[in-house]
Amino acid sequence: MNKKQLTAIEPAEWRIVCQSKTAKISPVSLLHKPKENDDMKKLLILLPLVTAFALTACSGSSTTPVEITLEAVTMKYQPATFEVAAGQPVRLTFHNNDSVEHDFSIMEIPMAAMGATAEPMAGHTMDAMTTDPELHMAALMGQTNTIEFTPTKPGTYEFFCTVPGHKEAGMVGTLVVKSP
Repeated sequence: MNKKQLTAIEPAEWRIVCQSKTAKISPVSLLHKPKENDDMKKLLILLPLVTAFALTACSGSSTTPVEITLEAVTMKYQPATFEVAAGQPVRLTFHNNDSVEHDFSIMEIPMAAMGATAEPMAGHTMDAMTTDPELHMAALMGQTNTIEFTPTKPGTYEFFCTVPGHKEAGMVGTLVVKSP
């Protein structure tokens, strides 16, 4: 390739677009001063790099959890509804700022096994429940607990407090799992 041919491709850019991410790669910046017959070698080196970059940028799932904070205040969840994407790990932090014990429970939710049940809290019992929830964590008055899970199926899932009388008093909310 002579200098005149190189000048002809200098303004060129490769654009890789995936979802909302765009990457620009200039062949000139990667192929400085090519020598005769080296073009094919450089292309063979460049192609796997571009492919690897494109695959990384376009991967649909992430291993970094989405951070959600849920608060219990005066027998209510705040927020009462939140949304996540199917296949996206979730780290849910539950702050109990109420004057009584509360928990967060979903009876049935398809999810990948990933620490689906938080550490048990001393003093919290589920004696009133005939069936254990698939997703559950408790927080005593003034305490915080965290749970990580990955929902796998889009849908609407009710969460509630299993402490007797709390669900009936309004401790109910909705988790919406959207398609990725």
